[in-house]
Amino acid sequence: MDFFLALALSFLPKQYRGALAHKTGTHLVRAACITAFFEIILASVLYTAGLFDYFPNASIGPAAFLEYFFTWRGLLLAFFFLDGAIRLLASIAGQALGTLPLYAVPWIHGLLDRRAARKQKPALVADVVEQPAGKENELRILSCLPRKNWDKMDDRDVQRETL
Repeated sequence: MDFFLALALSFLPKQYRGALAHKTGTHLVRAACITAFFEIILASVLYTAGLFDYFPNASIGPAAFLEYFFTWRGLLLAFFFLDGAIRLLASIAGQALGTLPLYAVPWIHGLLDRRAARKQKPALVADVVEQPAGKENELRILSCLPRKNWDKMDDRDVQRETL
């Protein structure tokens, strides 16, 4: 039963298989190898069937392969063939990669998470620059956030504080 779960999880990106990956044990890499191999075979068979269907309609008979390759269906099948080949090579190297189109989901999820985190940050407050009493040639800068370009070693005369 764990092997069948590993077959299903082998298509998912690593971020989304975390909760169930411990149940698959050592089957995940083997399952990724098998699913990648069958992805290559399926893309090849569908590409060949589509090429034979396209061949009578080709405007240039000897170049029918190139004509079909540059159709939307041919490019899509070539993409899945390449995706399967990359997944197969990665599984031979000991990694279980998910299928490439499903990596768009965690990418969009990460964008939405960063946007939500940015909205939860407090509003920025203007920095306050003041001169401490009794100290000439010194400035104190009060800021609501730490500044990346501020370095202790830049100016030793400037005292920086974060509120």
